[in-house]
Amino acid sequence: MSHNLLLIVDLEATCWESHIAPSGSRQSVDEMEIIEFGCVIATRAGEVLDKRSFLVRPRVNPELSPFCQ
Repeated sequence: MSHNLLLIVDLEATCWESHIAPSGSRQSVDEMEIIEFGCVIATRAGEVLDKRSFLVRPRVNPELSPFCQ
């Protein structure tokens, strides 16, 4: 049965409404930091068996923008 299960992962990252990072540079994937991992175990038919969310504190820009919150 385990071969019919899927692990779905959703990553959330820091972001800024103006697309300008606190460093003053244009927002890019190099400036973004993961802030949340969302994980779901589901069947191929779409039945959700379990779900979890893990928050992670960003290190370079530890204070989230109001837009990101």
